[in-house]
Amino acid sequence: MFKVFPSYTDRILDALGITRWIPLRKIRYNQFWALRGINFELPAGHRIGIIGRNGAGKSTLLKLVTGNLSPSEGTILVNGQVQALFETGAGFHPDFTGYENIRSSLMYQGFSRDEIVAAIEDIAEFTELGPFLGQPFKTYSTGMQARLTFATATSIKPDILIIDEILGAGDSYFFNKSQERMNRLVEKSGASVLIVSHALDQIVRFCEEAIWIDRGKIVERGPAMNIVDSYQRFIRLLDDRRLKAKNKKIHTGRYYHDQYDHYGDSLLLIFQLIGKREASADISEIRLLKGDRVEEKLLVGDVQDTNPYESVHVVLTESQWSDPRKQNGRFFRELHLNTMGSAVTTGH
Repeated sequence: MFKVFPSYTDRILDALGITRWIPLRKIRYNQFWALRGINFELPAGHRIGIIGRNGAGKSTLLKLVTGNLSPSEGTILVNGQVQALFETGAGFHPDFTGYENIRSSLMYQGFSRDEIVAAIEDIAEFTELGPFLGQPFKTYSTGMQARLTFATATSIKPDILIIDEILGAGDSYFFNKSQERMNRLVEKSGASVLIVSHALDQIVRFCEEAIWIDRGKIVERGPAMNIVDSYQRFIRLLDDRRLKAKNKKIHTGRYYHDQYDHYGDSLLLIFQLIGKREASADISEIRLLKGDRVEEKLLVGDVQDTNPYESVHVVLTESQWSDPRKQNGRFFRELHLNTMGSAVTTGH
């Protein structure tokens, strides 16, 4: 859970812990759950792909596994050494040569001199960078940087290897070599692998299983091919909805050309609660129907229910929604009265 503050000053005061010394200034913030209720195991030697749209929480999940982020609730148990590749060139100094970056990385991992010499020979052979290994890392292309960082990370032979999109930077030739290298890594060392990628063919080729995450929750988990098929059907549905909206806008003649590909119209629902000061209402689900079919559904109080980049979300500004709550396994938000005897809240 991340705290969303109304101003930069409030965020700084909370980070410094100054608020306890300023009792008259109570800092209010909204809760934004990037992930919640995630539960899965990664067995030794297993390869699992993580797929989903931008902002779904995939990279946050990997950072929790590596310890870069601490969970707000629940526990994460990791057995073994973790090696993570979050982005091309991560952890490599731009002014160091390829050789210097390899040596510093392996020394940090506790390699002996003899082990470093053997690893450098293996990395040089795999990357095929030749004389470029003697040049500063910042002069490399994105693909060359991907080759070197991937080769160095996989030469360490960790218990758990985590890869976030880095395989997408290489060409087809490098991709095939990477697949062979990963297969050897898993088969010989029993390493477990977690991969995040928008390239679904990589998920199918590299992973036995896949986990589809959307709005901070696991939508589906199973064999990689089956999960990829389900996810692609979902994306086609969103594309179909967008194209239908675009065609309607064109036919009405009321929109500019730059509005055709955007959701220019919005439906604003305003809930008003009237009654005694103690009155309240718990709202857990809102459905938008098109005929007898559910066109869109919002689970109020659940993960990312306030994400403004989603097509349907709760608006917290100038409203009386409570923080997310959970009862009997179901999330909700309470709508409570203000001092005037009424409560108004909104949702898009």
